[in-house]
Amino acid sequence: MNKNKIAILTDSGSDIPTAYLEGHDIFVVPLRVSHNDKEYLDTDLTQEQIHEMLTSGGVKTSLPASGDVLNVLNKIKAQGYEKVFVITISTGLSGTFNFIRIIANDFEGLAFEFLDTKNIGIGSGLSVVHAAKLIARGLDFEDVVANTSKVSLSTKVFFFLTTLEYLKKGGRLGLVDGLLGSILNIKPIISCNEDGIYYTVAKKIGALHATEEIFALIKKYIGNSKNFNLAVAHNGLVEKAAKIKQKLKDLFPNCEQLFNSVVSPALSVHTGPGLLGVGIQILDEA
Repeated sequence: MNKNKIAILTDSGSDIPTAYLEGHDIFVVPLRVSHNDKEYLDTDLTQEQIHEMLTSGGVKTSLPASGDVLNVLNKIKAQGYEKVFVITISTGLSGTFNFIRIIANDFEGLAFEFLDTKNIGIGSGLSVVHAAKLIARGLDFEDVVANTSKVSLSTKVFFFLTTLEYLKKGGRLGLVDGLLGSILNIKPIISCNEDGIYYTVAKKIGALHATEEIFALIKKYIGNSKNFNLAVAHNGLVEKAAKIKQKLKDLFPNCEQLFNSVVSPALSVHTGPGLLGVGIQILDEA
């Protein structure tokens, strides 16, 4: 445990790279998935299981149970932590942030700070990773919160989907035109705006052109920045994600860290199989 006794509490929708969960002060509250009147913890499902569920329909997601949140908070407290930095996916897409905050505000024995990343998936997860690094460096709680909150403003994710069908079903299209995906194989490149709501950044025909557009968007977003992290996110497209990762290595050799991220089963309910995306985090002022 770190000397400042700071823990990070996040949700499973933040898609923290699995390898990074080990050896860091990160605790995950699972979202929930229901199918055929049976409920599952997001963290107990695999990509294969959720894809099979989606083929039969009737899959829904829900917030963590209050008991799930309390169990994690009690675990944090029992391990001797005194301060908790809560970092979650966007309030514009989920009620998770406000739900955890309500429970935390009534929890005794721990001091809390909160960050609504206004982001989703690895876009949120990169802020968690950054906070964990600062904690490992020994920064004070206030500095960890302030620095991570600032960096989260320069963290972005760009992705496209095989189909918009699942976003439509889940009511999470936001500002994305729901007609695009079915017309001429047009792929909208999706991100989260400053309010944490999905919007269309660009439109391209086919996955190949959409992928190239993401590379162009990342290059533009990096601009003259010298320090940045990247992350490849995917849902059931392992080989394609590996090719994107190699291309990112070639295009941006100065990247500080390049992570792999698999979309959580709960988020997969709303994206469906076939998501490809890249997260970018600018660290120049960190």
